[in-house]
Amino acid sequence: DGSPVRSVTTIPTGPPTSSFAGSPTCADGYQLLTGSYDGVLTSHTLAAADGYAVARTAVQPNSEGGRHPHYVGALLPIPAAAEFGEPLAGGYITGCRDGIVRVFGPDHAPVKELRGHENNVSSLAWLELAPSGGGDTAAAAGAVPPLLLSGSWDGSARIWNVATGSCLATLGEHENGVEVVGLPPVPVSPSSGGDSAAAAGSATGGLVGRLATTSAGIAQGNVISNHRVRIFSVHLPTLTSPVATTAALRTVSNDHAGPIRSVAYDAATDSILTASNDGTVKIRDGTTAESHTTLPHPATFSGSGDGQPPMLLDVACLGGGRYACAAEDGTCVIWHTQDTTNNSGSGGGGEPQTLDHPGSVWTVRSLPNGDIATGCQDGYVRIYTAAGNAARCAPPEEVAALAAAVAASRTSKAQGPSAEEVAALPKWEMCALTQGRSEGQVQMFNKGGRA
Repeated sequence: DGSPVRSVTTIPTGPPTSSFAGSPTCADGYQLLTGSYDGVLTSHTLAAADGYAVARTAVQPNSEGGRHPHYVGALLPIPAAAEFGEPLAGGYITGCRDGIVRVFGPDHAPVKELRGHENNVSSLAWLELAPSGGGDTAAAAGAVPPLLLSGSWDGSARIWNVATGSCLATLGEHENGVEVVGLPPVPVSPSSGGDSAAAAGSATGGLVGRLATTSAGIAQGNVISNHRVRIFSVHLPTLTSPVATTAALRTVSNDHAGPIRSVAYDAATDSILTASNDGTVKIRDGTTAESHTTLPHPATFSGSGDGQPPMLLDVACLGGGRYACAAEDGTCVIWHTQDTTNNSGSGGGGEPQTLDHPGSVWTVRSLPNGDIATGCQDGYVRIYTAAGNAARCAPPEEVAALAAAVAASRTSKAQGPSAEEVAALPKWEMCALTQGRSEGQVQMFNKGGRA
């Protein structure tokens, strides 16, 4: 619809296989689903033939009840597993600025609304469960549908039973915006943390799980502090229990130099990743949440023109030790931490790869076939594939058009706001009377014809 793309996910188009932790895969292709700032959902059907070419695009694929009243900041596919059943399996879930979590079926028809948050729902993830006391986690994951996690700007995370629509637990008292990610029910390396017994499910009977949350912190003057990473355990007596019990296992505070904006989990390395306004991604131990590697943004271009690293808005695991971030300066950065001959920032050797965009990159996602997709401020979703795959690269004219758009955007930013844009700002004399609308808000003013 032309408005900024704030979220991206994939759902299958045919009989799929899927996992709770990853994107669905399908031999016949998949749908690339996007959510925009204007609350519009768009589905792009990507066919496996001809290198996953776009076969069909549908704006508001099921318009009845599908339009959101504000921007869609989070999208999550529902695993196409028998445990979910109809009409949920193979559908998706959205998080909206109005605080409502919405559930859709595979035909894009709205199924139900999950209400309880009081502000923007910015993060969605699955919480895998396993029998208390251990056992075969893989078998348990195949028999027990996961719970839904949601994170919000209201300072809380919630745990939901999607089938019943009930909220099982609320994790409150976070510092403003909350991001969520599910962890393995039983720690991969129990010996690395003293709280592992609790995390593995010391409660008698029932089901257990673990999750991580991050918070944006609290503004005190010009400093934002108390941004934290927390790990919680979850205990559910039975699948039909109306209440889940949670316990805090770990808290790590202020090891970023700014608010934490995104979190992800890499199952292959048992690592938690966090992206921050300080321009870094931190790789953390999956049991303790302690940071062991910092990946700095190369800051090859800063929209502010002062050489400071940009704010990182999203982080994604691409597999094989590759991680990607979306940045507000119009870049998507990819680190190869397991390839010492390639780009890995401080996590290895060389410089990370930078993909330039003509506007802020709000989100980045790994696709089932190994490509990555980015959602940009200019309203475009762009798909990138591995270098050297000439058969699937965009035509030269498209590549040239993107380069020209990037150059024009950088020129415009370097020149600053136009006289018309400055004139539209509130007068400097109104500074003391202007009420802020959110924590840490920055407001521009017109002072003598300058912004």
